[in-house]
Amino acid sequence: MKKVLLFGLNGRGGMLQYTSQFANALAKDRNVSVVIPSYTDSRVFNKEIKIIMVYAPPNIKGTVMSCIMFWKHLWLVYKIKKGKYDIIHYMDNHPFYIPYDLLINKNIRRVVTQHDPKLHEGEVNKITKEVNDYLRFVADKIIVHGEKLKEYLVSEGISSDKIMVSKMGLLIPFKEVKEWKEPDWDNVADIMIKNYRDAIS
Repeated sequence: MKKVLLFGLNGRGGMLQYTSQFANALAKDRNVSVVIPSYTDSRVFNKEIKIIMVYAPPNIKGTVMSCIMFWKHLWLVYKIKKGKYDIIHYMDNHPFYIPYDLLINKNIRRVVTQHDPKLHEGEVNKITKEVNDYLRFVADKIIVHGEKLKEYLVSEGISSDKIMVSKMGLLIPFKEVKEWKEPDWDNVADIMIKNYRDAIS
């Protein structure tokens, strides 16, 4: 069974919904692990999924402190190498992905989801753009959620064969954890990965 490691370092809001539903659907027939920030409530992930937490705070001050404690990140890279994953999938955009990727075995296939290949006005900054560009360059496969987004990447010089269009799937609004009831995962998010399984086989 293929071993897939998902990186989702935006550990709250819509990106947490996306990452957890994607992981839960994929775990039906893949060995799935997920790297999430230590502040994330991991109960939104199915029990079959291995959770790896890393110190990646959602604010600038915390991020600086996290960089100072570089040994925590080296430990994560060590765990990834020891895990012998077949595929690493970057689910979002985070500046830590570049140093992680540079330290990880390049023989591992890499998949990248780019929700916003063309950054929204107000989101455009040098770091976010550099991460987007880097992930496109190293990815074996890039997932986008619309034909227009694929066309944009092709216009930026990305090979059409490298890009896969996948529907977003249904994002269930998460309630507070005290009200949490596990959804019927058989009917949620499978649409996200309908073609994904073939792409990573």
